[in-house]
Amino acid sequence: MGKSSLINALFGKEIAKAGVGKPITQHLEKYVDEQKGLVFWDTQGIEAADYHDTMQSIKKEMEDSFKTLSEKEAIDVAYLCVKETSSRVQERVIKLR
Repeated sequence: MGKSSLINALFGKEIAKAGVGKPITQHLEKYVDEQKGLVFWDTQGIEAADYHDTMQSIKKEMEDSFKTLSEKEAIDVAYLCVKETSSRVQERVIKLR
């Protein structure tokens, strides 16, 4: 299961375009479920060649959230999806903690 598939599972319906084996999400995308009070941001894989730009976009969105939104609206949780069949966790993933 990829990041977009996880978002679809959490929303209980297909709202994020998901594919098998091939990256679908190319930039930061926001998904909102007003009824459940959920907001999810989907990103391209952080293992991508433009890892630094992707991480900067995520960090900026989180920082802006803390500055401009109420406590109720600010980001509460960040999920990091790591391929379970990978034989190792890369150093840059460890630094995300």
